[in-house]
Amino acid sequence: AYTACNSYIWGGTTYTATGNYNKIFTAQNGCDSIVTLNLTIYRSSTSIVSINTCTSYTWPLTGITYTQSGNYSHTIVGGNANGCDSIITLQLNIPATPVSANITNTNVLCNGANNGTISITPTNGIAPYSIYIYDINDLSSSIRGYTAVAAGTSRTATSLPDGTYFVEVIDQYGCSYSANVTISEPATLNAIASVQQPVTCNQGTDGSVSVAVSGGTIPYNYLWITGSTNRTLTGIGSGN
Repeated sequence: AYTACNSYIWGGTTYTATGNYNKIFTAQNGCDSIVTLNLTIYRSSTSIVSINTCTSYTWPLTGITYTQSGNYSHTIVGGNANGCDSIITLQLNIPATPVSANITNTNVLCNGANNGTISITPTNGIAPYSIYIYDINDLSSSIRGYTAVAAGTSRTATSLPDGTYFVEVIDQYGCSYSANVTISEPATLNAIASVQQPVTCNQGTDGSVSVAVSGGTIPYNYLWITGSTNRTLTGIGSGN
């Protein structure tokens, strides 16, 4: 009985399967001899290891570091239980470009309001994505979360007060991109009116009043009870 890995050559014939094979050999004296080969063929074993990673991967089996996607093989000679080779294939997936995101924000319009926004559009990496937004002062749990975000789409968080937020984008491979986004608010709006020109005569209408404004968001718009939209109201008489 003979054993072999994958194939066996006998009498000029290659055998690749287990079985009993007969051959007739002619001796020098002209007599035939029938010989039976009892053959057992074992196979090399094959296995596949699939790895998804972000930028590079060092294969512990070989110590080689790979930076591009591909199929990489390594043979362990006589490594399986039957003494045949063990062939291991590494199926490695690395995104061509790391995950990133385009992030924009709008600030709060009025002091103390909560109408700020953050818009996130994931790019690169491998879709779909997950997006999480945290208050920078509390990273224990997100204040907004979006999952199964398709490539080329955006998510917008609304009703945000002023502050700094931590944005994290995670792709299908678990690779992540993060950034801090700050939403600001204007100072409190203040307006102080003062007399610029007192009325000079009884029942006169040559008085004027002006208003000084600070805080808020410029430009300012003015509207007096008379309908005037100027900063300074002129041609008025005495009164409140």
